[in-house]
Amino acid sequence: MKDIFLLDVDDTLLDFHRAEREQVIATLRAHGIAADADTAARFHVINDGLWKALERGETTRERLVVERFEILLAQLGAEGDARALSQDFFAGMPQRAYAIEGAADFLRTLCARGRTYAVTNGARALQRRRIAAAGLSSYFTDLFISDEIGHTKPSQGYVDYVKQHIPEFAPERAVYVGDSLTSSGAWCKEAMRRLAEAGGEPEGLELPNIRFIGTKRNGDCGYEGYGGWTWASYLAEPKPTTLGMWVYGSHDKDSSDQHSIWKDGNGNLWSMET
Repeated sequence: MKDIFLLDVDDTLLDFHRAEREQVIATLRAHGIAADADTAARFHVINDGLWKALERGETTRERLVVERFEILLAQLGAEGDARALSQDFFAGMPQRAYAIEGAADFLRTLCARGRTYAVTNGARALQRRRIAAAGLSSYFTDLFISDEIGHTKPSQGYVDYVKQHIPEFAPERAVYVGDSLTSSGAWCKEAMRRLAEAGGEPEGLELPNIRFIGTKRNGDCGYEGYGGWTWASYLAEPKPTTLGMWVYGSHDKDSSDQHSIWKDGNGNLWSMET
């Protein structure tokens, strides 16, 4: 029985992309720096890249929150105080807590089936306030915020802390729900181990006909992951964007062939899902 639910927060329950976009524009303009949606998109790329570096242990959160504005100012060719921008950005974020549509109903359903816990890399000064402002606090048994714990998700230290602080925790009872596959593809790697390899706990099934493919790699495990993307991002009509992942091209498949994988003349492997 699954009755322990571990939930990511940003872009899983809260629309962080919208909050980030609105707040970075407001912050820059308040400092006399021109900003629009394109500026926010540029900031998102910088910010996402630095958070991924944090997940890999390549930077610190204290450095990250200032460095992202240093990089943005350099790219814009603008002058400004990166530390002051960071402080004002944080100050305005609690007022931009937007629950993703259906989040409250989803949490209510999970609460009826067990215990829910938030697992997040967000800053302690923000996450509790944002979750409360979005009206979601009452659904959680506890919040595990990396900035409070002292370990970055998904490090082993973070995982061990969470497991030790959930009463009667058992892996077979737990489900993790998150928006991102880009944390070094940890969950994809584990799925490959359980399905296609032998040994481990639980013991792998050693299925011979499964291969994990994708442009991102974790050892011999291929996968795809796009930071900041939600289901709405994939379902929306494609449009040119600096964050785009849409590929335009032609093929010889028709509407009756809805789940195809094939190689083109250059040896590229393509998948079509309609």
